[in-house]
Amino acid sequence: MIIAYIFTKNQKKLFKISTYVDLVLIMFLIFVGIGAVFSEESFRDRSPISIGVLMMQYVYWVIVALYVKTWIYEYDFYKLSRVVFWAAAVSSFYYAFLNSSYLVFSPNAFAYTIVVALPIGFYYVMRRYSFWLAALIGVGLVMAVLYSGSRTGTLLVGIELLLILSLSSKKFKITSLLFGAVLLPFILLSETLIEYEDMVSFKYEMADILEDYSPKIAHTLRMEENVMERDKSWLIRELMIQKGELIFEEHPFFGVGLGNFMFYRADLDIAKVSAQWLHENEDNYNTRSSQNSYLLILAEDGIFALISIVIVFFIILWNGFYYLWRFRNTAEIYIYIPFIALLFYGVILVTVQGAMFWILLGLAMTLTQHKRHLR
Repeated sequence: MIIAYIFTKNQKKLFKISTYVDLVLIMFLIFVGIGAVFSEESFRDRSPISIGVLMMQYVYWVIVALYVKTWIYEYDFYKLSRVVFWAAAVSSFYYAFLNSSYLVFSPNAFAYTIVVALPIGFYYVMRRYSFWLAALIGVGLVMAVLYSGSRTGTLLVGIELLLILSLSSKKFKITSLLFGAVLLPFILLSETLIEYEDMVSFKYEMADILEDYSPKIAHTLRMEENVMERDKSWLIRELMIQKGELIFEEHPFFGVGLGNFMFYRADLDIAKVSAQWLHENEDNYNTRSSQNSYLLILAEDGIFALISIVIVFFIILWNGFYYLWRFRNTAEIYIYIPFIALLFYGVILVTVQGAMFWILLGLAMTLTQHKRHLR
């Protein structure tokens, strides 16, 4: 509000609609508003003020994205990356030593923070110090996410680090290609030469090593091959997908309205997902979060809102290849990588209901403009 006041006082526009992707994002906001207005009130005892507050949150988030996209060229991205790096470092220190005393981060929330911050922070350290120091700190952040126990976060941040290392250094890229050329045939050959019992034994040994450092991942390694059929976190997500499908069948166009997913009572077939591992009653599962950004938008705002935001994502992804293909070490590459990771993270976490996602979206929207680089 302060920034908006300053811009108005100086007779400046808070944001500019200059590309097709901007218009599609505005369309997404309109569809969210339609869904909010025409939602069925029977799902939740709500007042018009409550609906208006939730709608204003989305208005704020979209404005944040458009503001960042419009004015980021007036800022020094290098200085911004420095702030992001130190924020990631402080967050990691807090999670490791203070989070148990005063809870701020859940494991997924911490992993989500590092997934967003790692590439941007890497850009700062690489420019300020050296590539190898940035690589070493990157490994440390991967270990921090591993310590959190977030399995998806560990996988994504590990892939992020490999990508930015390969894109940032020709020597590392050549080394990784040679290593892969040797390692891949070895892995394929080991599938036929190594006994199944030896593979299981190796997996258990790795679990013993990780036990004290990351118990959740150690537990996953000790599971049998049907991990997904026994992992409660995964099974609940499957159940929420079932709920989303039921909502879509009943309310395909404009959804059930903002904030109504956890209040909608669907006839869930718990036994179809898992009769053995899901023991809570239907009412308890109906009050769970969707744990999926795309599912949440589809269920609460309808198919048109989902299509709109997916189009925005697709345009950014398509244009991002331009930078990957033509440039090295430009700021845009270190925005593109966490944006891709964030799209994957949206499948297992509600990322769209927080300013961090929309700030990164605004940064990523600069990829649709090839005229100049961020500085």
